[in-house]
Amino acid sequence: MCSIVSMLKRRAELFSKSKIRIFILLLFFGLIFASLITVSCSHFSNQYFYIPFLYRDYYNSPPLASKSSSSFEYVDVRFNVILYDNNTAHFYCFFSANNTGVPNITELNISFSITNLSNLQVVNETPYLYNTITETLSTKTIIHLNISELATNNLYNFTISFDTPEVISLTYNFTQFFYTLKADVNMDNITFQVKLPPERFLYSDIDPLYPPRSINFTDGSSLIFQWNLGLTEDDTELFVVRYQLPGLTTVPQTSY
Repeated sequence: MCSIVSMLKRRAELFSKSKIRIFILLLFFGLIFASLITVSCSHFSNQYFYIPFLYRDYYNSPPLASKSSSSFEYVDVRFNVILYDNNTAHFYCFFSANNTGVPNITELNISFSITNLSNLQVVNETPYLYNTITETLSTKTIIHLNISELATNNLYNFTISFDTPEVISLTYNFTQFFYTLKADVNMDNITFQVKLPPERFLYSDIDPLYPPRSINFTDGSSLIFQWNLGLTEDDTELFVVRYQLPGLTTVPQTSY
């Protein structure tokens, strides 16, 4: 009986000692954790993290657009294309760009569906033009214009000219001019004009002009055909002119 009582006393003493050790360990880790918090707080005491609260009036504001509209448009575009007997074409293009967005514009990109061009010239007609970069891809040529800041509702006018044989093909019966105009942004007023080589006439066996509606005139030695149209963003228009082979003396009977 006495041995049993002594064993119980020893177990109670061991249990109390283990509780004291556990308490000391917990107190030690608590002090370490508190010191770490103090150091971290003193380190970031001057730093503030702010998450803005986004608010939108769902009753009065318009719905969010899935695609942001372009920040500029071309209010006036003119293509004057002169065709030569050596199966090359000279392009003289006038552009008038209008900034319709809030931020100022410092770069304009003009894309031509042509990869083979020469004698490229870019002429500024309003604000200062810093430089141009020409990028030739597999199906088109992009001209990057770095300009001074174009503010909202201001116009920037410039011209681009070049020569290319890529838009003319020589077939067995006729010569064909073809060019696809793609509107990357809205183009309200487009004038597209094609001038034939001197003393050359339209080919009469098939429809020589596309689009069919056009006006024509002459400068005394060459026929000139003109289209007036407008294109919205992502629209395309194909222009085709089929005319006589060089050296053909018979004038075909056409309505033009």
